[in-house]
Amino acid sequence: MNNKTKPFTQVTLEDLAGLRGLGASSVLVYMALRIYGGKDSRAWPSQERIASDLGMPIGSVRRAMAQLREKEAIVKTSAKTRARHIIFAI
Repeated sequence: MNNKTKPFTQVTLEDLAGLRGLGASSVLVYMALRIYGGKDSRAWPSQERIASDLGMPIGSVRRAMAQLREKEAIVKTSAKTRARHIIFAI
C-alpha cells in the first residue's frame, strides 16, 4: 500500500479524552469510524464491514457501537434514504 491509498484521520487529545472510560474495542471501533468518515465526519459502514476490517466478532462491534452512542461519541441519524450516517460528536 502506498501513501496515497492509506486512510488516515486526525485525532486530537480532546477526542481521546472524550473516550475515557470506554474499553479498547470501543476505542478501536471509534477510530475506524473516524477513518471511514473522512473530513466530513460522516460514515455509514455496516457493522459487518467494521467487524471484518478490524478482525473483531460482530457482537463486540455491536457492543462498542452501543457504548459509543451512550457516551454520545457518535450519533446515529437517518436520511431520507435508507443509509445510516454516523456523525462524530467528539
